[in-house]
Amino acid sequence: GGGHQPVPAPASSWWHHDAGATVRRWMSAVTREKVREWLKTLRKLCCSVVLSTQSLSDASRSGILDVLIENCPIKIYLANPEAWTTGTGQHPGPLDHYRAFGLNDNQVSIVENLTPKSELYITAPEGCAVVKTVLGPTALAICGVSDPKDLARIAELERLHGEDWRSRWIKERTGRHAPDLRLAAE
Repeated sequence: GGGHQPVPAPASSWWHHDAGATVRRWMSAVTREKVREWLKTLRKLCCSVVLSTQSLSDASRSGILDVLIENCPIKIYLANPEAWTTGTGQHPGPLDHYRAFGLNDNQVSIVENLTPKSELYITAPEGCAVVKTVLGPTALAICGVSDPKDLARIAELERLHGEDWRSRWIKERTGRHAPDLRLAAE
């Protein structure tokens, strides 16, 4: 009894390795209400809720933008050379979304000038910082994948080789043999 309560099962059951399914879930009414509930209740249980999207417009159109802004104090922004692009009332641009998330002119300029896949801009109540990620070719082969063709190839390797898909993917991407990733996971 140190005051910790078990995490409710639904919190862990939502995760899924299919990025496409995750994106589709972002906009569903069921998921929207589940995320609203988690953001309002799970922190009382010493839990974190991590949400990600490749587009702030997804969050803006989610129907729970107010809850996201209020209950997600730490935000991580990726490089966006189009950060200053404005939109229209019907189709907001990146700048409109950054404004909705509370970024000022200086912060929008920082996001615009980040080095893609290398730098992140983190905002938090304690302060803001540009963080340079230092990922070697092996880590980038796993963490830096977002192209649909690459994701399809990964799914094919997983289907063909099971748990060994990671080492085969890393070999394809880097030309080097991968370390035994199963040991790192244990």
